[in-house]
Amino acid sequence: MEVAEQRSAEERKDDQSLVLLLLEQRVGQLSQIESDACGGLRLRISTLSLEGLEALALALLDFSSMADFTTGGIIAGC
Repeated sequence: MEVAEQRSAEERKDDQSLVLLLLEQRVGQLSQIESDACGGLRLRISTLSLEGLEALALALLDFSSMADFTTGGIIAGC
């Protein structure tokens, strides 16, 4: 793996961690909802591109419940 690819992978992991933290602050602990119909939120978030993570982070600002997350269309299949 090239240095740029490794850095990008590390940044993506950091972004994923931040999005998960923000989501938990908004809707509660994910452990209670990880086995939902979307196939596990942590797994679904881990598959998002950097652009998808950014879109989700911005959308989280408007979330007030888990329903906002699953009906927002940001994660395909939810």
